Amino acid sequence: MKTPIAKNFSKPARILVVVFLFIASMPIWFSTALDLALRKFPHNPALQELGWRLEHPLAQKATFYRLQPGSRQWLHLGRKLGEDDGDVALMLYQFFSSSQPRQANLWLKKAITLGNPQAYEIQVRRLIDSNQLDKAHRLIESIANAPESYWSLKLQIALELEQGSDVLEAINHLSETAPTHLMLAEVEKFSITDYWQQQKLRAGALAATRSCPTSVQFYASSLNQLNRISRLQELLNNEPFFAREFCFYSPRYVPKSVLGCSDDSDLRLECDVDSLADTYLRSTADYVGIIAENGRANVNNGILYLDVQDDIQVFKHELMHLVGFIDEYSLPGEHQVCQVDKFAAIAKNIVVSAGKNQQFESEQQAREQLFDTIPWSALIKDSTPVTQVVDGVRVLGTPSDYQGEVGLFAAQTCDNHYSQGYKPTYRWGLMRYNSLALSEVYQRIHRLNRNRFAMQKFIEHAAR
Repeated sequence: MKTPIAKNFSKPARILVVVFLFIASMPIWFSTALDLALRKFPHNPALQELGWRLEHPLAQKATFYRLQPGSRQWLHLGRKLGEDDGDVALMLYQFFSSSQPRQANLWLKKAITLGNPQAYEIQVRRLIDSNQLDKAHRLIESIANAPESYWSLKLQIALELEQGSDVLEAINHLSETAPTHLMLAEVEKFSITDYWQQQKLRAGALAATRSCPTSVQFYASSLNQLNRISRLQELLNNEPFFAREFCFYSPRYVPKSVLGCSDDSDLRLECDVDSLADTYLRSTADYVGIIAENGRANVNNGILYLDVQDDIQVFKHELMHLVGFIDEYSLPGEHQVCQVDKFAAIAKNIVVSAGKNQQFESEQQAREQLFDTIPWSALIKDSTPVTQVVDGVRVLGTPSDYQGEVGLFAAQTCDNHYSQGYKPTYRWGLMRYNSLALSEVYQRIHRLNRNRFAMQKFIEHAAR
């Protein structure tokens, strides 16, 4: 392999060579002099050059960090250093983890053998996730002489096993050995100590001291889930509409066995909340949110359900359900919301006629009969028709020539029913596809109907 060092020593390096050859001739200094110098002056070019020439591990490691990950030189030097350096072995694990899992596992094992704390944490997490808890315990006990890693891992497994006394013990020891550890901040943030000390769950302060039209309190059963929903809530602060309309209480910890959530990514997520309402989910928030491991996002009985794979777009879509917007894709045939016997608004964004192709004698007649029912009628211009002539008959629906305006455009919501749904705009948006934005028109419709169509609050369901 070609070295990144010049072929000939520079003048400062030649001087250092002479000095270190002299020092090296003295046995007491031979193994430590260059090591001490490299540690004290890690960025000194002359020392690095000398260290490279003498194949000193610290100099080689510094060179390894400067090389492009994945390059031929990087891999060659990494494989050499990784046999004795846990940090390098872990970097090789991370590099190979997505493309060559067998290679990655070999380097992870090597990093563990070399005592790398992060490698221990990765392997323990993998064992916990695969329910190999005995192996996880044994691996943790093997690093009892490294108290910070030991107690942080003990805390993770105690939370997974829902062993309250072990959770509190690990928190206490971690506070003593590493008072600034990130996990302790998470323990405080998500009220984990409060729960296991059997203190009454308080409702947590709002993220900001401001008025809030709609508030939500989330619960979860693992640090991964709690951090995920906390991050999603932070991201919403960058969305003016959502930051203005929603505020969130700090997420709170509740054990998995208490939440009793389903675990099937193909089915709607649901949890055993009836037995929790009085004891665990007391909150002044309007709605409750639960984030779990697997399941399809939905809202039901004042509860917003997410799983850890859901992104910010899914989160926004489900929040819109809470405040009265409905899906604009086809609902299942058994969905009762489309079963109407006369023209009706079923949500802020959907009105439904009792049958297909509702007929009118004139445009004026349609407006007189329907506009009091349409939540967005104030946004429909006088010049935008809400009817059109099809095969000589005037039927409900804005013509496609007006697709840039607000009107009555066919929606897919009730396609599986005898009724016909209509939406405000021709173009698709957030309520049809999660990847699309919430339009300014829909935001205006919400403001016009702020106190209409919102889902019943959780506390009202819990009181029944």
